[in-house]
Amino acid sequence: MGLLSGWPLFFQRLITTLAFTFLRFVFMTIQKIRWHYNGTSEQMQECLVPQNYNRCAQVFDIVLFNKFCYLQSCSIKDYILAHNRFESPRYIFDNDHVSLITINEDHAIFGVAKKKGMHLWKFEYYTFMRLAQMFYCNQLIFVPLVHFHRMSEELGDPKGQLVFLFNTARCGSTLLTQMMQTTGKCISISEPDSFNVLALWYKSKGDSPKLRELNRDVVRWTCRPYKDLTPLAYMLKITSISAYALPMFKEIYPQSKYLFMYRDVVKVAQSMYRFTQEFPTIVMANTLGKFSAALTEKCVDAMGYSGKEFRYKFWDDLSLGVFLAIITSKSYVQLRQKGFDVCAVRYEDIIKDRHYAAKAILKFCGLPESLEAEFLKGLDFDSQRGSIVSKEILSRHKDPPLTPESKRLANEALQKNGLPLIGEEWLLEGTITHKQ
Repeated sequence: MGLLSGWPLFFQRLITTLAFTFLRFVFMTIQKIRWHYNGTSEQMQECLVPQNYNRCAQVFDIVLFNKFCYLQSCSIKDYILAHNRFESPRYIFDNDHVSLITINEDHAIFGVAKKKGMHLWKFEYYTFMRLAQMFYCNQLIFVPLVHFHRMSEELGDPKGQLVFLFNTARCGSTLLTQMMQTTGKCISISEPDSFNVLALWYKSKGDSPKLRELNRDVVRWTCRPYKDLTPLAYMLKITSISAYALPMFKEIYPQSKYLFMYRDVVKVAQSMYRFTQEFPTIVMANTLGKFSAALTEKCVDAMGYSGKEFRYKFWDDLSLGVFLAIITSKSYVQLRQKGFDVCAVRYEDIIKDRHYAAKAILKFCGLPESLEAEFLKGLDFDSQRGSIVSKEILSRHKDPPLTPESKRLANEALQKNGLPLIGEEWLLEGTITHKQ
């Protein structure tokens, strides 16, 4: 990773994915024929019966994995899997190196880390949990949703304070989750994939008792207990455009807390451009978006997100970051206007007065002020180190310039959405880290 970027990376991944798709088709076709004759297919159907709870978890070995773009939601189509055995759900309860990866219409999908004791939410493995699960799991476990609900009832709600974090992207939110982790008293989980799925289902299908039940199940297993740590709080950092599902989480967990993190819009846009060069789908979206708003929407849909949020025609390389900041910041403002209890953290405030900001964030999260020194240790190293978006990798891309025309067009969009303009202080109401 990191050797190619931009369009060369796009075409390399496209060729690799086409070859992988063909290989997967051949492998799975042969395997399904084998399953038919050895009885595995029949056992898979029996797993769906509520009475067969004790043998409902199907364990697969990961033979091969390929992802066209790591920003896309997790899919079983990214894996070539070989059936290993059927297990009791008790295996998942008893082994805390097993973590929930995602859900689909039929199953909850868990990942088994390569070694016991590997807790993949930790930053020592990867910046984002869903990518850590892609790189460090050697088995997947499929559990039918009917049994997943029963497992969640047995597990119960998380014991620590729930804090949901959403953001503009490229604003230091990953750094904040790292700071929570360095306290040693909190579990911070960066961008678990299942929350993307829940948000999109909520957006497309609306609220329902079934979806609420599934939301509770996902929160419980994402925040599963660990043998060596009883956390004071769980920080769940969700992807930038999944914020529309937050009211549903608030109703299910009324004591949960909500933070929005942001940064000066120009800094977001410039950093977003450098970031896009490492992800094929955004390279395509950023290029095609200059021709048509509809093409931008289709590209974002292809990533597994809601393309309607991005139906804009771009004017230059800063446009994508500007619109992302507008969409997410506007959603924060609208939540507050509706009376939703949410506050904000500004990256510049943490850099300017780290002690004041630390106290404000810890207080908001219901954590003791005595954690401040450990909390601030999270500022000492790159939160994206070792990843495909580390400072070292992104530094090879130059920031696009903010031209007078670019500034004018951006300010028109900002003004239309009731947000601060470029050239003004980028400060949103409810920012707890801002020192009066």
